[in-house]
Amino acid sequence: MPTAVMTNQDLNLYLICSDCRDEIPNIVEDFARGDLICGSCGLILGSRLIDTRPEWRTFSSDDKNSVNPNRVGNSNHLMGSDYLDSTAVIDDGKTISKILSRTQQMVSKGKNYHNLMESFQIIQQMADKINLPKAVSDSAKQLFKKVYFYLKLKVDDEKLLRGKPTNAVIATCLFIACRMHHAERSFKEISYLTLTPKRLIGSCFNIIKPILKTHPVEQDSIFLLTHIRRFGSLLSLDKQVIKTAEETCQLVTGKGLLTGKSPITIVGACIYYATSMSNDPKSAHEISGAVHCAENTLRNAYRIICLNKEDS
Repeated sequence: MPTAVMTNQDLNLYLICSDCRDEIPNIVEDFARGDLICGSCGLILGSRLIDTRPEWRTFSSDDKNSVNPNRVGNSNHLMGSDYLDSTAVIDDGKTISKILSRTQQMVSKGKNYHNLMESFQIIQQMADKINLPKAVSDSAKQLFKKVYFYLKLKVDDEKLLRGKPTNAVIATCLFIACRMHHAERSFKEISYLTLTPKRLIGSCFNIIKPILKTHPVEQDSIFLLTHIRRFGSLLSLDKQVIKTAEETCQLVTGKGLLTGKSPITIVGACIYYATSMSNDPKSAHEISGAVHCAENTLRNAYRIICLNKEDS
C-alpha cells in the first residue's frame, strides 16, 4: 500500500519588487494615486488600484483616540438636492462641535426628511415582500415624494387626502409604479400586501391620479392580458390554454360582455373558461384563490361568457 509523502514545499505567493528583489518586500499601496509602489526603491509595480477599504472616515479632531465614524459617499438620489447629506468638522472644542452638528441635522433633516425616509423604508419593505424590482420600488418612492410635496404646496388638494392613512397613499403609489413598469398587480393584491382596504386604495387613486397625470385604471386589453399571463404561469397552465384565455379576453372586451365587472373578475372568468375547454381543467375554487376573486362572482362571469359563446 503506497504511503503519503510529506513535503515542506512553500506554496505561498509573494509579491516582491522586480528591481531590488528584497526577501522581505516593502510594498506600499497608495490609494490616493492608485499605485502599488516599492517602498525601498520607489519602483511603481502596479497602477489603477481600486480602493477596497470601507466607506467610512473619522471626523474627530477633538479627541484623537475617540471613534466618530461617518459614512462617506453619494447622497440619497431620491431625496433631491434639498437633502444633500453633509458633515460639520471643527477644531475648537467638543461642545461647539456637538452644537453645530445638532443644528445642522435639525436644518437639513427636518420633519419632512424623516417622514419621507420612514415612508421610503415602508415602500421598500413592501416591494421586497413580493419581489418587485428595484426600478419599481424607486418609482414608487418618487411618486410618493411628488404627491407628498405637491400636497404641501396645494392646501385645497391636501384636504382631499385628509384622514387618509399614509399606508393608503403608499399602496396607491406602489400600484401605479407596478403599472408603469408592466409588473401589474391588482388592487386586491396591493390591498393584501399593505393591509389597506381596497376601496380606500381606489379612493386615493382617484385623488392622486390628476396629480401624477396617470391614465385611469380601465379594462384595456394590455392590462388584462398581462394579468392572464401572470396568473396562467402561477396556475402552471399550458401555453395553448393561456392563448385561449387571451383570445377569450379580447372577445369579451370587444363585445363588452362583462362591462362593470372588475378586471380581476374578467381575467379569472377567461382563465376558467379556457381551462374548462382543455384536457386539464381547473376548478373555480383554484382559480378564484389564485386571482383573489370571489368564487360566486367568478362563476357568474363564466356563465355570461358561455352563454355568449353558445349564441355565437
